[in-house]
Amino acid sequence: MASVTRYPKTVIDKFRSPKHARAVSEANAAGRAVSFECGSLVAVSLRIGGDAKIEEAGFKTSGCAYMIAAAESVCERLNGRELRSLHLADDYLDIGTVPPERRQCIELVREAVASAFAEYRKSLISEYHGEAALICTCFGVTE
Repeated sequence: MASVTRYPKTVIDKFRSPKHARAVSEANAAGRAVSFECGSLVAVSLRIGGDAKIEEAGFKTSGCAYMIAAAESVCERLNGRELRSLHLADDYLDIGTVPPERRQCIELVREAVASAFAEYRKSLISEYHGEAALICTCFGVTE
């Protein structure tokens, strides 16, 4: 009898050996998302340097292989990137085709990343004590 593979190879590869499945030490941004559909949780933690570059990204999840692969893919692509070069699009999710019934797994990872960025943005705004006018509250850009 032929064996049936439930997940695509790209998902299996990331699921079997995730390198970023951990909370980031000294993280200054963290976000999470929960699925009421399947009961999964994904948490993303980031350490963002003073140069607005992501120094380290990590995740924890109770989700399926698709969620683990998506979180791993996102963390791989976020590490070393400047905040201004990021957009919340599928260009940083490299796990291949996702069936419609598993699309919510990917959306949860996106929500967790967006939540982490929102937390980081709030911390920048609340800590701002500069003399120059604050032009962009998104990431604390001044004149």
